[in-house]
Amino acid sequence: MPIISTERYDIDPQPIGKGGFGEAYAARDLLFDREVVIKTIIASRLYGIDEPAFRHQFFREALVSAKLGHESNYIVKVFDYGYDRDTDLPFFVMEKIEGGDLSDRVGRMDIPTALKAMSDVLKGLAVAHKHGVIHSDISPDNILFDPQSKTYKLNDFGLAKLLSSALMSRRASLSLTGGKPGYLPIDQWHTGDRNQFSDLYGLAVSIVELVTGNVPLWGFDFKTGQLTGPDLADLFPTADEDVIVSKVFDNQPEHPFGVAAHSADFDYWRSQGSYYHYWVYVTQADIVSLLSSIIRRELTDSKSVLSFMAQRTLEHIKPIEQTWREEEEAKAETRREEEEAAKKRQEEEERKQQQEELHTQQAAEALMRQQLKEEVRKELQEELHRDVVVTADMDHDSGSEPKSR
Repeated sequence: MPIISTERYDIDPQPIGKGGFGEAYAARDLLFDREVVIKTIIASRLYGIDEPAFRHQFFREALVSAKLGHESNYIVKVFDYGYDRDTDLPFFVMEKIEGGDLSDRVGRMDIPTALKAMSDVLKGLAVAHKHGVIHSDISPDNILFDPQSKTYKLNDFGLAKLLSSALMSRRASLSLTGGKPGYLPIDQWHTGDRNQFSDLYGLAVSIVELVTGNVPLWGFDFKTGQLTGPDLADLFPTADEDVIVSKVFDNQPEHPFGVAAHSADFDYWRSQGSYYHYWVYVTQADIVSLLSSIIRRELTDSKSVLSFMAQRTLEHIKPIEQTWREEEEAKAETRREEEEAAKKRQEEEERKQQQEELHTQQAAEALMRQQLKEEVRKELQEELHRDVVVTADMDHDSGSEPKSR
């Protein structure tokens, strides 16, 4: 028996995922001919809640989630939502992401890839937080990788908040009101408060876990209001090389770090002469510093995180820009020298060509003069010969001996 009764969706009755609050089913949207995922909430989780209030909030949260997904490419899109007419259970219809979540990548993700995931999730959070929406349940199993677009996307936006409100309305334990142990700051875990810092903390812990395989355990000093815990630098593997990220000159304030890439990409683009236009080093120490600043509550909202990232990137860009300018000036000077040398070579070739043409012309003129002299000489000889012949003929006719001339 399908989990919801509808003619629009062809639903596989076997769930593809189960959680503490709901189940997920693979389905096909027959109206738009596309693969989707349908998520429902387990009926027992809704027992004893204020039904009208929950229903109202459900539609509100579902609408917000749908809007966020269509505004940002880094949030899983919600296509449809409603209540099943037979079971009266709420459901969400979401886009299907073939790559799945990152739970199986824990401890096996390299730093550049983790930075890419963090950057993409921050893009989604920047949009959500701008609209005052908090996810409140960020962990590796709520971050999906889309192999088609090669992006990482946040899943279940609004669902955790919806369930949190439902459980709190019936005075359920605060440990069940959204979020997972270790992915929320300990003070919020006990109070139930959720804000931008909740999301940033969960993202920072998730990135640490994906790279190191460890969820850092943090305490809270109520006197100082600061978290206490391990030095993240001790958890990360020794860096063999710097992390490389793409340029930040495209004026995209929601993502100053750019897209992470490996050194092979860097070497290729540098060989193509594009390094200073497209690439900049960001060290592992920078990333650890960013994560530590979030976890220690030095950065508490998306805007401050983005400003921190932009400032750190600019610190690397300034010397690179100087080096780039020097290289460009050196290239320009080399081009000028080459152009001057080419100009001199051309002028020398033209001078030689002119000299050759002059020599050829002079030789031709000398030949013409010689030929003219020869022709004059021949004409004089012919004229002299004619005079001799004429004189001889005249003497013969007069009977006299030819006079000696």
